[in-house]
Amino acid sequence: MTPRELCDEIRTVLVEVASTRPGFHLATSLGMVELAVAMDHVFDLEKDRLIFDIGHQRYPFDILARYRLDGILSAPRRSSKYDFYRHPGFAGLSISTALGASIATPDRRTIVVMGDGGSSAGEVFEALNHLGALQQPMVIVVNENGMSIQETTGALRGGVQKDFFVTLGLRYLGPFDGHDVDTLLETMQRVRDEPLSRPTVIHVRTTKGKGYRPAENDPLAFHQPFYPFDVETGQPRISDGGEMGTFLAGLSMVDEWLMCEMDADPRLMAVTPSTPPLFRVAKRYPSRWLDTGICEQHCMTMSTALALDAGAVVVMFAPFVSRCYSQLIDMGHANAPVKVVLFFAGVNPLGPTQQAVQVIGLLRMVPGFTVLQPSCLKEFVDALSLARRISGPVFVLAPKHDILIGNGCPFPYENGKGMVLRSGSRVTVLPVGSVFDLANACAEDGEGIEIIYPRSLKPFDHDLVARSVEKTKRLLIIEDGCASSGVGSDVIAHLHARGLTFRVEHVFAADRSLHIEDDAQLRHAYGVTREKCVVAMRALLVEPSTSGLQT
Repeated sequence: MTPRELCDEIRTVLVEVASTRPGFHLATSLGMVELAVAMDHVFDLEKDRLIFDIGHQRYPFDILARYRLDGILSAPRRSSKYDFYRHPGFAGLSISTALGASIATPDRRTIVVMGDGGSSAGEVFEALNHLGALQQPMVIVVNENGMSIQETTGALRGGVQKDFFVTLGLRYLGPFDGHDVDTLLETMQRVRDEPLSRPTVIHVRTTKGKGYRPAENDPLAFHQPFYPFDVETGQPRISDGGEMGTFLAGLSMVDEWLMCEMDADPRLMAVTPSTPPLFRVAKRYPSRWLDTGICEQHCMTMSTALALDAGAVVVMFAPFVSRCYSQLIDMGHANAPVKVVLFFAGVNPLGPTQQAVQVIGLLRMVPGFTVLQPSCLKEFVDALSLARRISGPVFVLAPKHDILIGNGCPFPYENGKGMVLRSGSRVTVLPVGSVFDLANACAEDGEGIEIIYPRSLKPFDHDLVARSVEKTKRLLIIEDGCASSGVGSDVIAHLHARGLTFRVEHVFAADRSLHIEDDAQLRHAYGVTREKCVVAMRALLVEPSTSGLQT
């Protein structure tokens, strides 16, 4: 099989896999195929250390690794021997990682594959500055496709990149056509055969989605397709249910709500660190929509200043909160009225590296923060509107399930006040985070179940929970996050301080890193499951019981 034929076959595999595996990162992988074939042919990837900036670009390499072993072109795995951290989760880590690895193992060639989207991250600049000073030998392949998730932002693109790298003292080669496999083979062979005495940058230009027309026409939609799709047409097979359906519906609501807010307030700015996209806001107010690129630290510091003098709403994915935590603490110190909408807090379908089980605890620890958790899409906009009326920083955790319990939530949001969603006298069920589906499952399994809906995770309505637990004497906490610094532990401590006698079961996410590919297995390993919640509730209903904590 010729290199070009191999490229075509790899693309066929990638498209077929993505069409049946929602959440698979397709468009970037399609653009990387020729580069992967050339690098796999030239370098000794069993010995040379290959480090990716994020893991989305490595799927063609995984296919080739299997092909070398048994001649079979098959679906890539989500984890790979090429992942230095086993699972590369975030952008901007590659140069720092490679510098450490290269210093530690100078006998191995270290090769970085970095996209121009990830290269906007601040840690990249810090690491390149250090690398230029140390002149540690390594190879840096910069894949410029003009995109991160959306179109690449920032001034460092095109010809400017050469000047930037040369100024830092790095050897620069390129730019090369990233789809000309013969040129890539020749370039890689030349770099391999020459003595490597200093950092060398190989700059290639590729097309995101290359070789699959629907992805070339809409690389954003095919960056990470959320639904299965028809291979021939690229049309998604959309289902209204599930977390992805709720996410897309919620994102559309944010887009609409934010347009109305910006219509009413000409100083309000909308900000996103590359994802998720706000199409309608960007179209109506292009000068008031700021996409910082994959730069969460910059995003939060800039938004803090914007909010102090004008107004700012930030929309982002919850797993990325950890990347800007220091800046969030500064936001709290300033009491800046930034409003932040977070999608996918807690256990989510984004894969093992992008879980957000620490997020609720992290946010609750910052003085001055308000954290709202609407139960369903019906309440989501109410929570957003309340956030705008609250002074200081407010975080709205988007619901992951659109589930109404009982009559839903009949009265408007009031900060710090919860409500009883379902009345009962035997067990108090307290859902923390977007786990109302699990609370509902408990109510359907047993009688006399009272569901307390906190609405606000900070400030928290301890009085409401205390009144319920004083009546039922039993408490089941279902927490979409870790127990340490979480809501559940705080609730138990407050109830003890009031001198209440009660039994408690606490279901929470395991406080550990998990390297599990399958979403269902990942959720089961974290432990926040329907089965575990129902078992805990039944244990509380059994008399006498030794389960849980007794005071």
